[in-house]
Amino acid sequence: MKFSLILPAFLNACTNCKEINSRNMPQPISQEQRAELVRNGWELNTDGRDSAFKKHEFADFNEAFGCMTRATLKAESILHHPEWINVGTSSKSR
Repeated sequence: MKFSLILPAFLNACTNCKEINSRNMPQPISQEQRAELVRNGWELNTDGRDSAFKKHEFADFNEAFGCMTRATLKAESILHHPEWINVGTSSKSR
């Protein structure tokens, strides 16, 4: 059985972010960065939110949960708090 996790684009786009503090909040990604995300298999949300996501497949729940844990630590480090939805064997974040 495959397990899936949909991760937000910030994991890719913010790997070069400066250290963030209250005066230096992350900026929206550029049109060029959006185009690069799409070329790499990411999908842009069409619900009015300025966000993107990508679905990933995992061999088992442990691998999927480990990835989600790492994503949580990365999100916290850049002051991003995604919306997580976990149902059964799949997870989605925005």
